[in-house]
Formats: sequence, structure tokens, C-alpha cells
Amino acid sequence: MADHAKSMPSEVRKTIKKSIKSSNALHKLQNIIRSDPVISSIIQTTQAIDIIHGGVKSNALPEQAYAIVNHRVAVVSSLDEVKSHDTALLKDLAHKFNLTYNAFGSRISAEGAPSSGTLTLRDAYGDGLEPAPITPTGEDAAPFQLLSGTIKAVYNSHRSIRDDSEDSIVVAPSMMSGNTGTLQ
Repeated sequence: MADHAKSMPSEVRKTIKKSIKSSNALHKLQNIIRSDPVISSIIQTTQAIDIIHGGVKSNALPEQAYAIVNHRVAVVSSLDEVKSHDTALLKDLAHKFNLTYNAFGSRISAEGAPSSGTLTLRDAYGDGLEPAPITPTGEDAAPFQLLSGTIKAVYNSHRSIRDDSEDSIVVAPSMMSGNTGTLQ
């Protein structure tokens, strides 16, 4: 993309190219990516509280409440890593409010400890998905070569001039935040 994306700022283009051989440039590139909320959401696990349900009357505290948190798990992470993170995140809260704490089928709080309620974490629908595997994209990677060859053939079949001029298409590997809602 650094070679062909015309809209990419020149400083970012230079940093990408340098990051191949320089750890300082790679660190600078990581900071650039993390400063952009849209791009950073592609490279890290994101979460959003999508559904919250509680009481049924405006003047009475609910006996039960729940929230469903949708996670988009980063390609370099796993369901187990997200579950461990969420479990650790709520441990102090459960202790502070004297709640029996269960997470993903395991009791986290001490057995027999006094409790004023329960906090339970679980996979809401029981169908969490691991991130999709990363497809190889090198010169010898048959799946990428098939895809890029098909894209080029379709593009060229609709052009009147079939040469390697400036407007030839370049297919570059990329990453998207697919597998939406991989753990809820």
C-alpha cells in the first residue's frame, strides 16, 4: 500500500517503508496506527456493550440485570485471551461489592465467602468464534495469487487498453475486522 496508495500521506508512506528494517520506524508506525480510532480498531480487540436489560418499573431496583458485550477479537488474539482479560477486569469489582463471582463456568471468588449477590460472566449465545486464520500472501501463496489474478483478469477484461500502463490494477493484501461479534 505504501508503494501504490496515492492518497496516503507521504510521512506515513515513508514510515511504512522504513518499518520493514527499522524497529524505531516500526514503533513510530504503531503509534500512528494507534492514534487513529478506525485503523486501531482493526488491529486490536474491540468491545461494545450492545444490550442492557434491568428492571421493569421506574421506581424499583431490579432484582436482576444483564448486559451483552460484543467483542471483535483481533487476529493476533484468541477467545481464551479475551475471556481471561474480561475475568480479570471484573475481579476487583466483584470483591468491592461483595459478589460471588463466576466466569465462563469457573468460580472466581473464594468458596464459602459471604456474598450479597452474584456476578456471572458467560458466552451469551455459546457460539464464540476464534479469529479467522491469516491467509498467506507471498509470491508462492496459491490462495492469494488466485485471488489477485482473478481480480486483475476481471479488471482487465473491461478495459479497452490492455497494457501495464499507470492505470493497471495493483492488488495488495490487507486486513479487515471480519468475524464480527466473535464473542458475546
